[in-house]
Amino acid sequence: MTTTETAPLKERFGFPTDANLMRAIFVGLLMGTAGVLYMDFTDLSQQNAANALPDAPPILPAIERPEIDPNAPQFLPTKRIQIDEDTLNAPLNIELAADGILKFTGRIDPGAAERVVEQLSAQAEYVKTVELNSPGGSVRDALKIGALFREAGFETKVPDGGYCASSCPLVFASGTARIAGNTATIGVHQIYGATANISAPQAMSDAQVTTAEITRHLNEMGVDSKLWLHALDTPPQKLYYLTDQELKDYKLATKVD
Repeated sequence: MTTTETAPLKERFGFPTDANLMRAIFVGLLMGTAGVLYMDFTDLSQQNAANALPDAPPILPAIERPEIDPNAPQFLPTKRIQIDEDTLNAPLNIELAADGILKFTGRIDPGAAERVVEQLSAQAEYVKTVELNSPGGSVRDALKIGALFREAGFETKVPDGGYCASSCPLVFASGTARIAGNTATIGVHQIYGATANISAPQAMSDAQVTTAEITRHLNEMGVDSKLWLHALDTPPQKLYYLTDQELKDYKLATKVD
């Protein structure tokens, strides 16, 4: 059959284009993986202490990667990160510093987005860049904060010796420009939460909805959503730390400096 004969058949029977088909397959795999991983973690969390993970240290070990040595000094988080763990473990604090820099430090605790909105109502006009040092936390709050920062037109930065992990990269992704220091440490892993009182079907549904929200957010920010596949592959007790090249390839950082 010739090309001219094939095109009308695709239109007549509503066959998807190759691009749309590949996109649908990718999204389906992403959502399916999220559901399976979240159910696996639900089973695990019901067998162990329900709230063990939130008490974990903020700087988590790297997942094993055959292409790099995670214990080499250039990848070892404890050698790169210059902010102390007590500061990272504290509830999120935002403080306006000199030169229009808003320091965003600590865990993104539930309700943090409301505090950010309240504080920025009086300071937004003075902010140019948000400097991030956070081990992450509430995904929903991170998405809300990220949307707020993009709407305000802020740049985001993880400085040299800085740390941005778990849900924090969703905030980092929201900058109109996104700068990663040469010794910044940025990592992702699976979402998690208290699941003891949630049924497995509900947990799977919640995970897929959250994964869709994350994927949509990354796409809207101009970041390659395939980045989140590394999160889905990484257990919550560890982190997938992104190399400088990956930060560029996934467009998470617009500049590594």
